Amino acid sequence: MDIVEAVVRVLSADGSITSAATGGIWEAVARRTSKPPYVIVTHVSGNSEYSLSREVEINSGTIDVKVITQGESFATAESIRDLFDAALHAVNGRGAYEIRLSLVGSEMCIRDRDGDTRYNHLGWTYRYMYSGALG
Repeated sequence: MDIVEAVVRVLSADGSITSAATGGIWEAVARRTSKPPYVIVTHVSGNSEYSLSREVEINSGTIDVKVITQGESFATAESIRDLFDAALHAVNGRGAYEIRLSLVGSEMCIRDRDGDTRYNHLGWTYRYMYSGALG
């Protein structure tokens, strides 16, 4: 399992996120038929190396997360972002693997229009580091 699959699994198991992001939580691309609000998680960069002292593989990189909502306000997107952040930080360092996620960079806010329908894109980037197998 890769990092995006692991993140999507964690988010999909959180009832507060799935009830807020009714259009789903997607890897890389949402289905064309998805209706906002929904979340897209994309792997941006990453690498693997071995620890010299522990002889284990260490993976690190970045993932982008974007919430798409519909309407005049970013309030729903911001609410989903806060739920997402809380869910990911709750799993830091737990399980068979150690995973550390930290917010880096700044948020991206874009307004989009399709005829009379307005869409809001709220995105942000996480840096991750984990050792061991995800799953």
